[in-house]
Order: sequence, then C-alpha cells, then structure tokens
Amino acid sequence: MSPNPRERVQEALDIYYRYWERYLTGNQEEFTELIDDAYELIGTSESEICHNKAEGIDFFKSQKDEIVGVTEMRNRKVITKDLENMVLILEDCDLYIFSETGWSLYSALRLSTLMRLTDSGWKVSQQHGSFPDYRVHEGETLAIEKITKENLELKDAVKRRTLELESKNRELEIQNSLERIRGLVAAMKKSQDLLEIMVIMRSEFVGLGHEAHYFWHMRWLPERYEKAMTSGDGSQIGMVMTLPRQIHGDILEVAEWEKGSDPIFVLAMDTESAVDYVHKMVTWGDFEKIDPQAPTLDDIRHIGGLTFVMARTSHGEIGYSLPGTVPNPPQEDMNTLARFAKVFDLAYKRFEDLRKAEEQAREGQIEVALERVRTSAMAMRHSDDLVNCTKVVFDELEKLELNMERSGIGIFNKENQDCQLYTTVVNPKGKKELSLGVTSLTIHPMLIQTFEAWENQKALSYTLEGKDLKDYYDIVSHSDFILSDEVLRKSSALSREYYHYSPFSAGGLYFFSDVEPNPEDKRILKRFAEVFDLTYTRFLDLQKAEAQARESQIEAALERVRSRTMAMHRSDELEDASVLLEEEVRKLGIQTWGCAFHIYDETSTDDVPWDLEWFTSAGGMLPFYKTPREYMFLRYYEYSKKGKPLYIEEFGPDVIESHYDYLKSLPVLGEALKELSANGVPLPPRQYDHVAYFKHGHLLFITYEPVPDAHDIFIRFAKVFDQTYTRFLDLQKAEAQAEEAQIELSLERIRAQVTAMRESTDLFDIVVNMRKEFVSLGHEADYFWHMRWLEKSYEMSMTSEDGNRIGMVISLPKQVHESYPELANWETGNKPSYVMALNGEEAWRYLENMNTHGHYEQADPNAPTKDEILQIGGLTFILARTSHGEIGFSLAGEIPNPPQESIDTLVRFAGVFDLAYKRFEDLKKAEANAQKAAKDLIVIKEAKKKAEKALIELKAAQEQLIQQEKLASLGQLTAGIAHEIKNPLNFVNNFSELSTELIDEVFDELGNLESSDTKEEIIAILEDVKSNLVKVHEHGSRADSIVKSMLQHSRSSGTKLESKEINPIIKEFVNLAFHGMRAGKNPINVTIDLQLDEHVGELQIISEDFSRVILNLCNNAFDAMRDKLNSVGASNYEAKLRVITKASKNAIQIDIQDNGPGIPKEIRDKVLQPFFTTKKGTEGTGLGLSISHDIIKAHGGEIKIKSSEEGKGTTFHLLFPKT
Repeated sequence: MSPNPRERVQEALDIYYRYWERYLTGNQEEFTELIDDAYELIGTSESEICHNKAEGIDFFKSQKDEIVGVTEMRNRKVITKDLENMVLILEDCDLYIFSETGWSLYSALRLSTLMRLTDSGWKVSQQHGSFPDYRVHEGETLAIEKITKENLELKDAVKRRTLELESKNRELEIQNSLERIRGLVAAMKKSQDLLEIMVIMRSEFVGLGHEAHYFWHMRWLPERYEKAMTSGDGSQIGMVMTLPRQIHGDILEVAEWEKGSDPIFVLAMDTESAVDYVHKMVTWGDFEKIDPQAPTLDDIRHIGGLTFVMARTSHGEIGYSLPGTVPNPPQEDMNTLARFAKVFDLAYKRFEDLRKAEEQAREGQIEVALERVRTSAMAMRHSDDLVNCTKVVFDELEKLELNMERSGIGIFNKENQDCQLYTTVVNPKGKKELSLGVTSLTIHPMLIQTFEAWENQKALSYTLEGKDLKDYYDIVSHSDFILSDEVLRKSSALSREYYHYSPFSAGGLYFFSDVEPNPEDKRILKRFAEVFDLTYTRFLDLQKAEAQARESQIEAALERVRSRTMAMHRSDELEDASVLLEEEVRKLGIQTWGCAFHIYDETSTDDVPWDLEWFTSAGGMLPFYKTPREYMFLRYYEYSKKGKPLYIEEFGPDVIESHYDYLKSLPVLGEALKELSANGVPLPPRQYDHVAYFKHGHLLFITYEPVPDAHDIFIRFAKVFDQTYTRFLDLQKAEAQAEEAQIELSLERIRAQVTAMRESTDLFDIVVNMRKEFVSLGHEADYFWHMRWLEKSYEMSMTSEDGNRIGMVISLPKQVHESYPELANWETGNKPSYVMALNGEEAWRYLENMNTHGHYEQADPNAPTKDEILQIGGLTFILARTSHGEIGFSLAGEIPNPPQESIDTLVRFAGVFDLAYKRFEDLKKAEANAQKAAKDLIVIKEAKKKAEKALIELKAAQEQLIQQEKLASLGQLTAGIAHEIKNPLNFVNNFSELSTELIDEVFDELGNLESSDTKEEIIAILEDVKSNLVKVHEHGSRADSIVKSMLQHSRSSGTKLESKEINPIIKEFVNLAFHGMRAGKNPINVTIDLQLDEHVGELQIISEDFSRVILNLCNNAFDAMRDKLNSVGASNYEAKLRVITKASKNAIQIDIQDNGPGIPKEIRDKVLQPFFTTKKGTEGTGLGLSISHDIIKAHGGEIKIKSSEEGKGTTFHLLFPKT
C-alpha cells in the first residue's frame, strides 16, 4: 500500500473504474477478481441484493445479457474519501439505454462504494445504488399532492399507452417475422434455399393475418422472366418457369410500373383477362416444375378473375395473388409486402453470392476432375496405361453426378469405319467395371451419324425410341461388343433413351440417359472430350516412344555386343562375347535357354570337319568346344548355303531327350552339359533353335517357345556380328603387323641408344633399357642380363628385379656352366636360343654355385633368398646367343614352355645387342686413348695457368702505370695553375688583412675627436670599407683552400701498393673522422655501426690515399646528417652512420651509409665531378668526392651511389677487386 494518501486513493479509483468497465462489457472472469469475498450490494431494485461474493457473481450472470452492449454510464462525477486501508467512492451519473430509436436517458443514478485493500490488491467490498425522486422539491420529503394529480394523468396516459403498445405489438410482430426471414437468409447454404425462403415468406405473410393465395418471386432479365411460385396452400414451391418478356409487355400498366419506381402495383384482372393471361403463361412458359394442383382455366372463371399484388425488389418483384377482382387490397397488406420486398433483397443478394460460389465450386469440381484426367494422362508411362486413364474418366464423370446411365469412349478407325470401345457396365454384383470391345459404326443410324459427326468434329444428340430403340439393342447384342444382360434388359424396357456424343481428334466420349441431357451436362462432356484428346495424344506419343525406345533398346544391345566384339583381340574372347549376347537378349525380354557363337572352320582337314563354338546358358558359360559337322550341326551348316538369314528348328518333347543325349556324347560339350545337370540346372523340355547366319558362321538362340517378334532381332544381331567378326579378323592381321612395327620401334630405340653411347659403361644402360623395351612389348621378364663369354670366365651384368637399374655385376668361372651339360652344349653349338627350366632346389643350387665361385663387382641387396626361390617353385632362364656371348631373362617358377613369341623377340634383341657390344669395344679403345690424353692435358693446363697469372699481373701493372702517368700530367697542370694563382691570392689576403688593421687604428684616433656630423659620416664609411675587406679576406681564404686542395689533388703520394688488412684501417679512420667532427664546430651525436666481415682479409692499397677516401666519405655523411638534424630537430631524429664490409668470390665491397636527407635525383650524377658542392659559402670546395673517386679508380675499383632516396639517406658503394 502506498503511504501517500493521494496515490492510495488513485489506486483504488483505478480498480473502481475497471470494475464498472468489466460489468458493462460482460467480462465475468476479471469482474470476479475485482470483488471482495465479503461483497455486499444493495441495488436500485428489490432483487438487487447480495451478501457475499458468490451471490454477487450469480447476480452478474443474471444481469449480463440485459446490460452488455445496451447500457452506458455518462456524465460521471466522483467524490473520494481516504480511510487508510479503505476508500469511500461516491458517484453521480446518468444511465443511458440503447433501443431501436438509439441511445436515450434512462435515469440519474447515485452510487456509494467502499473499496478495501486486501493482500491481492484493492477490491470492491460494499456498494449501494439508487435513483433520485424528481417529484420531491427542495425542502420536501414526500410529494402527496403531486402524487394525486399524477394518478389522474396516469389513467389518461395508460389509455394512450395501451393504443401505442398495441401498435408497437403489431410492429413487433412484423419485425419478428422479418427477423425470422433474415435469420433464414443468413442460414442459406445453397442457392436453391431461395425457393424455401419464398415458402417461409408466404407463411409469415399469412401468419400476420394477411390474405394471400399464391406467393412468388420473379427476376426481370433483359430477354425473359424467371419465376418461382408457391403452391396454392403455400407449403412448397409449386412452379418454376421461364416466361418471355412479351407476357408483361402486352399489359401496358405492368410494363410502365416495371420501368418506374413505385414500390407497389396492383393488377386486378377480370375473368377473361385472367384466363387469357394464365393461358399465355402456360403456352409461352418454359416450366422446370409444374404444380399439379394449379387452378385450371375453369377454376379461374369460377372465382371471377385474379388479382396480383406486386412489390418492387432490386432485381425484379415479389408478390401474391388473390381470388377474384380486388382493385383495392388492404393498405396494411401492401405495406407489409413492401417491407418483405426489402428483406427479400437480402435473400436475393445471398442467393446470388451462393449461386456464384456454387458455380465456382462446380467449376472447381469440374476442373479438379479434368485435372485428374490430365494427371493420369501425364502419368502414363506405357501405352497400356490408356485403360487406366479411361477408368479415371469414367470415375470422374460419375463423381460429377451427371444425368447418365452409362458412358463410354470410342477410338475410331476411319478405314474400317469401326470403333474400339471402352465403356462402363454394372456387373452382376452391382459394381461398375470397364468393358472393352469393337463395334462397327455402319450398323445403326445413330452410329452412322456418330461417325459423320466425328468426321466433322461436331457434337451429336440422338434420341432412341420405339422401334429404333429396340433395333439398336438387338444389333448391339449380336455384335462383337457385348453389353451385360442387365444393361440390355434395362435399356430395352425404356420407351425413350437419350444419347449424346462429343468428339475429339481420334474418337469421342458419349453417354446414355433416360432423361434429356441438360446443356450443362453436355458442356461437361465436351470439356472431358477435349481433355481426353490430350490423353489419347499422349497415348499415341507413348506408343511411338515405346517403339522408339524398343528400337533404342535393341540398338543399344546391338551396340554393346558390337563394342565387345570390336574390342576382341583373340578368338578366346568369344567366350565373354557369348555371355554378353545371352545377357543382352534376355534384357530385351526374350526368354532364352542359351546363346552361342558358332564359327565355321574351313581350314579343318578332318574327314568330318569340326567347327568352333562358344555357348552361354542360364546355367553359366560353357568352356570352348568344337562341334562335328553332322546331325543338326550339318543341317545348320547346309542351310547357310541357301543365303537365307534365319533357320528355325523345333525339338519337341518326343525328340528333346535324344537330342541332348547326342550332345552329351561330344567331347568337352558333353562333360559341360552333364555338369549342368548335376548342378540342378534343368534342360529344356522343349526348345526352338533360332540359327541367324553371318559370313563366317551363325548365332544360335535357344528359346522355350516360339518368338516371332524376336526373329528380326536375331537377324540384326547376326548382321552386327558379321561386321564385327570380319573386323576382328582384319584386326588380328593388323595387330600382327602393328606388333611387328612395335618390335621394330623398340629395336630402333635400342639402336639409337647404342649410337648415342659415349662411354663403355653405357653398355649397362643398354641392358636396363632392353629389359624395359622387352616388357613394354607385353612380354614377362623378371631379371634381364648380358653375359660375355671369355676364354676362362664369364662377365655378367644383370638388372635389378624391377628393371630400373643394374643390380649385379659379377665374374664367373667357366665351371659354373660346365656343370650343366645341355647349357654347355648350347654355348658351343649354333642354336639361337635356349630355355633352362629349374625347380626350386635346382634353381637354388645354380644360384648358390654362382655365389660361391663368382667374383662380385656389384651385388644386389634385394636378390631372392632360398625361401623365396622355393616358394615360387624355381626359376626359368631364357637365353639368346650373341656374337660374344648371350643375353637373357628369367621367369619365376619352373616353365618348360615359355611363350614362343617372347623367345623370338629375345633373339631379335640379341642381334641388336651385337651392335651395342661392338660400340662398347670401340669405346673401350677410345677411353684408353682418352686417359693418356687427359694426363697430357693436365700438364698443359698447369702451364697455361701460370702464364695467365703472369699476364694478369702485367696488365695490372700497366693499368696502374697509365693511371699514375695521367695523374702526374694532371698534377703538373694543376700545380702550375695553383702556383700562378697562389702569389696574387697571397697579396689579396695579406693586404685585405692589413687594411682592416689600419681601419681599426683609424677608429681609435677618431675616438679622440669631438662628435660631429662629419665624424659620424667618416665612421659609417669606414665601417662599410671594413665590412667589404672582411668579405674579401673570407673569399680569399676560401680560394686559398681550393688552391691547396688542387695542389694536394695533383700531388702523387709516391707510395707503392701494399697488401693491408682492410677492416683495421676502416675502423681507425672512421673513428678519426668521428672525433674530428666532434672536435670541430657544430658537433652532433652520431651512432656508429661497424659491420665488418671478418673474411674480408687483405687488399693491395696505398694506405695514405685509401684513408683519405674513408675520411672524405665519413665527413660528407656527418655534414648531411647535421643538415637534417637542424631541419627536423633533435627530438625527431637520431643520426646514424653504418659502415659495412663484405667479401665475395672476386671482390671486396665497402658500403658507407648515412640516414641524412639523401641526394636529390637531379644532382645525383654530378656529385663526383670536381668543384661540385651543395654547401653554402666557404664551407666546401667540391673536390672531396672527386679526389676520392680518382683514388678508388687508381686502385682498380669503382664507386657508386648504391641507394639514395630523398629524405631516406645515402649509401656509397665501393667495390675493389681481389688480388
């Protein structure tokens, strides 16, 4: 609780206002939360008393419906009183009530409410409400006289009020009727409910005490009227009709009223007029529904005419009829009708909305049905799916509830004038099912007209009745297309049956009905026909696609067989081809027991030729076998001579057993067949041999049943194999030629390598490459070797097992081979090759003999061990004779008959290796001669080296002498010039200095004179003269410095070159330059960084000149860094001098770096010229760098400005050649 009284009252007041807001809006949940458990209420009426929270909630529930939405508290005035944990709230307000006429004041209201603070907040605890008595004036308690007067006035008011209440009661009755109609309008679910509204309106109209016979609603359309009318008793809709506009156009006053705006029109017709009007209605009207109780013309004559009372609506009229001629019906009746018309407008608006929605829903239903048909069409994957699509069409038509008994689809054949029919029939179990058949379109007039309508692509409606109906079903019952007995019985019993047909490009849809089809049903059938046209088009596309796919499938199978047979390199690969052939035939859906390639061997010399065959069955591939040209094999062979592509022979149950007994008697094939039987693979109980011929033999396809559709496929497989087998034979010949060319190419590469041999040891490379070429030709070889047969030994070099290098070089005594007589005999014979196949033990003994007696120059660490030899089952050595010994290779295992092709290739390699050996011997001789020449060359090179050294020293001396002569000439010239300048220069300097001293003496004398203008003028003149003399002496001194530098520049040191350690000299004179700078004027702090390479060593220099270079360059660096320090300030700059020495192979490098302002690019090429300086006044002569340049050049070196970026410092790069 807030300690502030104002805040406390405001909190309670907020809850108070919320309490009334929840009460007036009917929010029971929150209202309940806002009242105290000890809630007390005394309201404005006797029943408004509550003594606890539960009674308060019950009171709220009873009042909610009466209060919510129709009660407001206005002009509220509130007074509050703080009672600490309670607040008293007093309120005066006006209570307003909402009625049909709007909001009106009900009464003033006084409220007193006690709010109590609880643990859960402020709650309404006690409340009292009352209405003030306006009869009591100020100062009165009761108004007796006023009450008496009011009683008299009350009686008069009661009378008036009774009349008002009766009027209001009548109005309430009408309002209730209208409200009930509005409620029915709101409850309309479909457009047909509008007719029910008409029946209710007539009932309500009569229920109000009005007289009405028929009651109707009529819609005015531009071309017609649409009218719905109740029956005479009003219990239902009796008639629904369409009338032409002229029926009212002939009655002028009705036509005028329709054009006008009057709400009510009364048409009282006498007997004849009424009879004429009703007759026209019956004659001209199109009746959808007729009331069997409708009055006849005699009934109209009997009642003496008709009166029609009409009330205008937004879309036409409503009205009722009275019997007889009643020109002035009760006005109250007409007023009520007018009010009913306004309410009916609501119903008609709802009717239009519902009808539109129904049309949309119906259209949506139709579209969904059509979409299902489209979807089924698009989902077709095979032409067989057309039947499923027709079922979808029939199912969807049935769902749309068209007025039809049965429907169908016809696919027309123009040439035969018949039709493939798909129709729905009801089976004996009462379920619909699809029936298929063919019927002629020439056997009945309806079918003839249907065919004509299809040719013209027009719809057809036909009515079967009488004899025509009977004839049609008699004809159909005897046609190929059989309808069920139930359909025939039911349809034949009809007196009339309606048929409607809608075309599409390939046929049409139709249905039969026992009622005349309405336009909407016809329109739907037309739309289904258009969509089914898509379905049938897709069916035709699928048919075409399936044919193409089948052709593609066949072509793909042929291509796979073609590709496999084209890839054959050996005849034994026909085994794999037969497996593929059998697989491909089965993939095409042809059930075979087996397939075979049969090749006629025209080279056979046997009395009975034997042909070659490779067979694959369902049990697997059989081993290759030969077949004798007898029995059925002879028949197949002889039929091939007739030139026909296919021969078929059947082996029925009576001969099949003896047939296989014969086959089992053949070698190889018989054993294979017996093994199949033993493995549970059954032999065919009947078979058909399809023999498809090609040039060199035939293909055999064994099937269980006749397969006429596959005959063309078998023939096409034979044609493909004819091409590929011919290609195979050509390929065999070409490959033999290619293999010969490949061998020749390998031999040529070896010859080329032999030609390229430069050293005798290259023979080893020849052996390695021969092994590589041998293996690249497809031959198998492990180790490969060359062996030279000498008189008492063998010299052998052998590759490693992988053939990438020479793995072993060995010398063997003759006895190693002499222990193998056959090998020894071959060596002494003339056979080109020899094969020595050894088992494991024999092979190891041979190798052990080599290891024991051989002398290894190089051993292979990866040579096989005894266990490895035994594991591979021995070794086989294949040898080929050369002019000087042999070459050979080894194979793992004992192979007495290695491939002859490999042996022949090795023999050819041996012939080429003879060239290599001859080249080897030539190189051996050349290498012996080269060794002697190499020794002589060493002596010559040594002498040449000494001569070259002497020549270098001579050239250096010449260059130094020339340079000294140049310097001496320049020195003489410079000395002469300097001497001639120095005497007059001394005179100028001496006399300027003397004159200055004389002026000083004059100043002393002038000090003794009295002051005067003349004295001051003389002093001023003398000061100017003295200043001029000081300038003359200053520049004379500078000229003297220049002359001294020139003399120094021209003066040769006269010292000879000496070998000196460079680093100590550099270190000494860098430090000397630094201390000289520090002792002079304007000293600065400089960090000296010496990076001296200890490997620099000595250099031939003139020490005096070299030290002068170091001093000049260091002084220049100090001057540059001083300028930068003055420019940027000491706080922003640290001067640093770095001196680097570095030794390279032929030179010594010296770098002197400063971090001063750098040398501008435009003067960088001028700084080494004499007399060029950037220093001001007398600070420099411009000869320091020029002298340094000459000294370095005289030492045979060079000086460069290695890097000089303005603002980033300068590096002088000195390079001296080593001597």
